[in-house]
Amino acid sequence: MSVLKLFHNIGMLLVARGFNIVQSILIMSIIARYLSVELFGKYALATDTIFIVVPLLKFGLSQILVREIARDRAKAAENVFIVLAIRTLIFVIIAAVIVVVAESMAIDSQIRFAIYLAAISEFLFTLVGMSTDVFIGYERMKYVSILITVNRFLILVATIAVAYFDWGFYNLFTSAIAINIVSTILGFYMMLSKFIVPKVSFDKERIRFFMREAYVIGLAAFFIEISFRMDTFFLTARGYDEVAFFGVPLRIVSRLMILSVVITESTLPVFSRLAKLSHKETLDFLSQSFKYINIVLLPICVLFTFFPEEIITLIFSDKFVQSVPSMRIMIWVFLFFSVIMYMGNVLIAINRQNITVGIMLFGILINLAADIFLIPLYGHVGASIGKFFSFGVMAFGTTYFVIKRLGMFQFSKSVLRPGLCALACGVLIYALVDFNSILGVASGGVVYCGGLFATRSISISELMNFGKIVGKV
Repeated sequence: MSVLKLFHNIGMLLVARGFNIVQSILIMSIIARYLSVELFGKYALATDTIFIVVPLLKFGLSQILVREIARDRAKAAENVFIVLAIRTLIFVIIAAVIVVVAESMAIDSQIRFAIYLAAISEFLFTLVGMSTDVFIGYERMKYVSILITVNRFLILVATIAVAYFDWGFYNLFTSAIAINIVSTILGFYMMLSKFIVPKVSFDKERIRFFMREAYVIGLAAFFIEISFRMDTFFLTARGYDEVAFFGVPLRIVSRLMILSVVITESTLPVFSRLAKLSHKETLDFLSQSFKYINIVLLPICVLFTFFPEEIITLIFSDKFVQSVPSMRIMIWVFLFFSVIMYMGNVLIAINRQNITVGIMLFGILINLAADIFLIPLYGHVGASIGKFFSFGVMAFGTTYFVIKRLGMFQFSKSVLRPGLCALACGVLIYALVDFNSILGVASGGVVYCGGLFATRSISISELMNFGKIVGKV
């Protein structure tokens, strides 16, 4: 693979996921303005409940399928069928559990029905993900871009229609279900006509292989989601308004996390092949790619830290301005999550994914303890503080074990220098924005880019070396 191919793959995924981010932000803006603060809190509670179980539905199978297709395309058709069969069976089991639990709990009937609708919608979207997993495994990211862009655009149009014609709370979910059905059909058509036809197989050895390799990833993702969203349930004791005020930064951060997913999806095939070829070059690729991730993400974190009120008011309206303190904290959870995702995928590539389960479980315990003590005192702000510490610990843990397995990489170049450049950028924009916002943003961009070269965070020779490493796989 050439470095141009890698950046092309990232670019294609960014088109798809970037539109996903924009679409998601627009949808959040529409829904927040359409619903009252209390009803938005109910919407957040219903969707967060399902988002927690989505990792169990996916079960870590996506990453393993992508890895196996990248390594051996001859078995791709058989592997796709096996993953589809496992995922369908898991959905049937999870759906039954959701119904039993929801019916036995004393929750608002409006929330209960919304949970059922959200569960159906998310299962259909995992079927859309089946086809995109194949596209990524074959490193044909333009098809991911096409499919996800179409899906997100149609959901955006449907949400606008629901709000404009006042079709009601439930139709926010039913419209997504209809569009995910269409997207599933389109995705499978593209997969069958352009790539492979799944081959019926009930090879017990292959099924056991996927279950054995994937379950730890699924559990780790499940633990992350619990840690990420468990605060919502604690906050219900303080009212749906508190859920809504915490849901605002939670939803912004979860959409920004798509950037992290793009990078990890694009680099996983490279890591998977490099890990089998050269330890040194795997470490070099890790060091440089991790630095480039921070170069992209750190300015975002700094801008949200300096301008949370303006961003929240723009997206959600001023009725959610109480979310500003939580936003300042939660944006750094986004950075920690990016580290967890990236280092977790490195562990997958070197077949050490089981390590992540213990790390995530420890993070949940920290988050749980923080919620018990902080939420009664500080509400949604306390939930954000607990999130910051738990995700910080998980980011440290995954990084530690990657370093233990592969060796130390250049931390100063990867984190400290880009961080200082991003801070200087943020301070300059903050100082100039009241005078002239365009001048402030332009000056901040120049200072950031110039700072990266001045501190040698980026150099031509390093980029050339990066290209040589990628070219070998």
